[in-house]
Amino acid sequence: MNAYLEIEEYSSQMTRIVATIRDFRFRVNEYSTRYGNMNLRWSEPWDIQCNFDQTWPNNGRPGCYAIFDRDLKLLYIGKTINFGKRLGEHFKVDPTDPTRKRGLPKTTEAWSPKAHYVLTVALDHAYEAPSLEEYLIEKLQPCGNRMGIRT
Repeated sequence: MNAYLEIEEYSSQMTRIVATIRDFRFRVNEYSTRYGNMNLRWSEPWDIQCNFDQTWPNNGRPGCYAIFDRDLKLLYIGKTINFGKRLGEHFKVDPTDPTRKRGLPKTTEAWSPKAHYVLTVALDHAYEAPSLEEYLIEKLQPCGNRMGIRT
């Protein structure tokens, strides 16, 4: 077991491993070393609500991203061919829709109300992202991902 993983009690009957930002970075670097020393371009944890009107980190590039809650606990891992487009689908709101607050998630995923930070890892080639995403989901098992999790 990774020393950085923390145990969080969800109920008296169920315990779940919750990955942190450190675990995410560790596993990305582990994958890169093991499978090809990819050229990784990291963003810093990016506050979704404070920076909603800014350009997304690594905008226009392919790669993988992780969404974290306020305490930097991992909620979701995704892949994309364009960070700006994909993250905009998750979080940006239509400026013509006056009923939505900016920077809040617009998905109905269970993890979305808790989303606070995003961290992006840009890759040189879009074809590298699906493999990295699958590896990260299997190793870190974020609560918001269902596919790729082995029980």
